[in-house]
Amino acid sequence: MPGVSKETIVSQLFESLTDVEGFPLTIEQLNEYLSKSNFKMKKQKDPSVQRKINPYNIYLKQNKKSLEDTDAISAEYQKIKKEWEEGDKTGPYQELLDQATEQNKERGIDEKATKSAITATAKTRIELIKALQEKRKTENPEEEIIDKPIFSGKLPMSAINNFKEWLKQEQNLPVDHTFSRETISNLKIEHSFNPKMYDDSCEWFEYIKDNMDYYDGTD
Repeated sequence: MPGVSKETIVSQLFESLTDVEGFPLTIEQLNEYLSKSNFKMKKQKDPSVQRKINPYNIYLKQNKKSLEDTDAISAEYQKIKKEWEEGDKTGPYQELLDQATEQNKERGIDEKATKSAITATAKTRIELIKALQEKRKTENPEEEIIDKPIFSGKLPMSAINNFKEWLKQEQNLPVDHTFSRETISNLKIEHSFNPKMYDDSCEWFEYIKDNMDYYDGTD
């Protein structure tokens, strides 16, 4: 199986970083710093052309004057977002949502279509996994093979995905349960989750590999 290209790794890393609320730089700024470093790779296409904008991106761009502003901006953003969640659908957060929707339309991004594409991709993985389950039974007719729960997501070896699936099992939740951002943040603190410290000392280490059927792109 071919290795992952540097371009793919950088792209995934930058997208993950900028999805973190409070992260002070945009993808464009990260690429600018990268271009000034000694790290060599093929020139990247402008990732913002197809990248979906969210309300936090807009709020940060409107208010950030320096790196030192980020914590205060993030706190204020959480405040207006909470007001919106509690019923104020005409406040500043709604304006940010409307702006994000409009900017995504201008970029040619259909938010409903994006969600449908993600759902379709997960559905395809489930179909592949079920096919592999049947193949395993056909190839071993003498054995009583019990299908494991299906992990339909990507990156079955990632620390965070194994942590989430382990949590579902610990809390007797269905495999299709989705944790809210606030809930998973609290659970990370409760269980001292650290993605940089992922080995067999963690209760969730390789949970998916040992307890679930998954598709990793190979047969």
